[in-house]
Amino acid sequence: MAKPTVSILIASYNSAAYLPPLCDSIQKQTFRDFEAIVWDDGSTDNSQEVLQRYRDDDRFVLLQASKNQGVGKTWAELLRRMRGEFWCAPGSDDVLHPDFLDRRVAAFLSRPNAVLVHGPPVHINAAGEIRTDIRLIAEPPPVQGNQEPLRSLLQHNFINQPSTLIRSSSTIRVLPYWRDDWRYAQEWHLWLLLAALDHEFVYDPIPAHRYRVHDRSLSNLAGHDAVRRTEVRLVPLVGLSGAAQLTPLGQQMWKRWRRAMYALWLRRAFVLRNAPDTPRCVQIGADAFAAPEPAGRVTLLGECTRHALSILHYSLREAAARRSQTVLVSGLAQVNHELFMSPARGKNL
Repeated sequence: MAKPTVSILIASYNSAAYLPPLCDSIQKQTFRDFEAIVWDDGSTDNSQEVLQRYRDDDRFVLLQASKNQGVGKTWAELLRRMRGEFWCAPGSDDVLHPDFLDRRVAAFLSRPNAVLVHGPPVHINAAGEIRTDIRLIAEPPPVQGNQEPLRSLLQHNFINQPSTLIRSSSTIRVLPYWRDDWRYAQEWHLWLLLAALDHEFVYDPIPAHRYRVHDRSLSNLAGHDAVRRTEVRLVPLVGLSGAAQLTPLGQQMWKRWRRAMYALWLRRAFVLRNAPDTPRCVQIGADAFAAPEPAGRVTLLGECTRHALSILHYSLREAAARRSQTVLVSGLAQVNHELFMSPARGKNL
């Protein structure tokens, strides 16, 4: 069977109500050379029943896990199975505009050095109605190259994941440095690794998908706040540590920001010291800081004591940087990327 141009990767868990609008929008794409791999991650609703209607379309590959593994593990499975030159991963509750693939593939054809194309969403609610109360945090320039994608991503994950189309060969190159156990920010880690390749990130300002925001969205689920607050500090540290082993650009940025990122991670870990997952995350952070060699067994108290002066120093620098910025970012504020400085860019979400 000939390889498709695009692999559409769908990680789904208990999304029976939203899978038909997404799959219908995929079938309506004006760009037809694609495969759609739907991975049902152990759903307990009637997802399998609603997916049956798409079995007659030979572009759809329907897979089912015996038990829920989480979004990171599911992404890993899907990325291993993709065959396309490019891939995208819309959320199982999102909707693609009919020209989504056409626009994204055309952008790649016009920018041969591009590794990722992205754009803004139209936000919708559970019923599919457009929401006007959510605005973008930042709108990047049409093309980011050289150090710019990596610098800006260290400060904040400004890329709307369902809007992306990514070059598969570049993704395969960075996957050995990507972790599949993130529960909230797995895509941010991947963007950091891709940005270290020193290729272009292309921004299409015309919305090409609808991003559903509702009570069952991952970011709104009860109990996810501690996970989110942990990962938004840990993911940039781990991502840049991996990037340092990939390219000279990654290594250059790692040398510059390594101590600041680790100090601020330790401060966050201390605040969340009673969270169940903190000991595991402390070890992940220490191993990233010591890479390429493992750190050996560490404790939060021991690391905070050993790096106390750095924690104080970089906390003060971070506070000063935040006072000069109009957007509250999730990552390293002291990078001071101009993308997050102008009030015209939008407000923090």
